[in-house]
Amino acid sequence: MSINIITPCTRKELLAQSMTRITQDQWDLVANWFVVYDKDREDTFSPIRTQLSECVRHKIIELDFRGPGISGNPQRNYALDILDRRSDRSGFVYF
Repeated sequence: MSINIITPCTRKELLAQSMTRITQDQWDLVANWFVVYDKDREDTFSPIRTQLSECVRHKIIELDFRGPGISGNPQRNYALDILDRRSDRSGFVYF
């Protein structure tokens, strides 16, 4: 079983704290973690991957999105479109 996580993000510092609390056993279940930054709210984001261990960095896919919408729905749809085009798109999707 594998999980693809999609997270719209405007407050990166909170997401980084959550990611560092995930155990290695839990990371083993994650196929991809899509972090979609809301570029309408903040124009610059530094990569989250640099704050994580080397063995999980390849699972983090950071994307920029700019467009209208509320509650992160456009960001989720954007990541779903990208996941649909990937060759490794197996597993469940978790928002």
